[in-house]
Amino acid sequence: QTAKTAGQLKQYLINKGYYNAVVHDTILYKKKRARVIYDLELYEPYLIRDIKYKFEDKNLEQYILPDSTSCLLKRGNNFDVDVLSAERERLEKLLKNNGFYNFSKEYVFYEADSSRHSHNIDVTLVIKKYRQFSEDNSFKEIPHPKYQIGKVSILTNYNPRQALSDAESYFAKLDTIIIDSISIVFDEHQNVKPGIVLSSDYVIPGEFYNIDNVNQTYRNLSSLQLFRLVTIDFIEEDGQENMPIRQLNCNIQLTPFILQSYTVELEGTNSSGNIGGGGNLIYQHRNLFRGAENFDIRFKGAIETLKESNSGNFGNMIELGTEATLNIPKFLL
Repeated sequence: QTAKTAGQLKQYLINKGYYNAVVHDTILYKKKRARVIYDLELYEPYLIRDIKYKFEDKNLEQYILPDSTSCLLKRGNNFDVDVLSAERERLEKLLKNNGFYNFSKEYVFYEADSSRHSHNIDVTLVIKKYRQFSEDNSFKEIPHPKYQIGKVSILTNYNPRQALSDAESYFAKLDTIIIDSISIVFDEHQNVKPGIVLSSDYVIPGEFYNIDNVNQTYRNLSSLQLFRLVTIDFIEEDGQENMPIRQLNCNIQLTPFILQSYTVELEGTNSSGNIGGGGNLIYQHRNLFRGAENFDIRFKGAIETLKESNSGNFGNMIELGTEATLNIPKFLL
């Protein structure tokens, strides 16, 4: 374990740019106890001298270069592997916010050259082309396609158990209404007003794919506290292999909680010899007016026996009460 820890410390220092670091471990024994001392010699770190870009896909220059001031790699900083990895993830998010649905950090490579400068590294970010699987079972490299949102459908009362057991019968009995080019799909029990889910949806037909909008839609729908499962799937339309701008259909499936529930709570107390007990009955409705309104009402009661100090007699203190709360969701911004 001591040697393994020393190896991990050395690897960490290498990741932080200290490629010549040396780690020594010393073990001091006293009776049946051991004290381990690690001595780290860092030496001079490798620093980033210059940063360049190389675009195998020229179409991505217009998105990455104007945002180069946000690059996490800075001249004069240590050649830090963790920062290199974070920059790949930043570029992935940047391009996914500009319509490049299939772009991933695997298309970002680094070329590091330290041959000409002692402890200084010239870093080149290489942006690779998109690898597309062809009909002849081979891969070909093409410019990264951009994706535009096509059809958007929201299934407001999705039952995964029924859909998996008998999909044809389940989807056949669903009804659809179209509002603002978005399909609202529901069964015979339309459990929530369409306007509520539409105000939570940021995936809009005709707009380019944007991962921030997808995440915002997740957060909005989850914050309604009406759905126990929110699933957002994207499906590419067929026959678009040679198109630079492709259509991406979005299916949002919402599995609701059980709308009504109740809870019983019991408690006992003993305060300075005064014995008592109480209970709460809590009723909750998660969708009172079909607008994701959360309604809670609590009935509480308690009784406690009180001993009078002078007479030694006992009396009872009874407490009864009720409390109601109605939360109405409204997105102001």
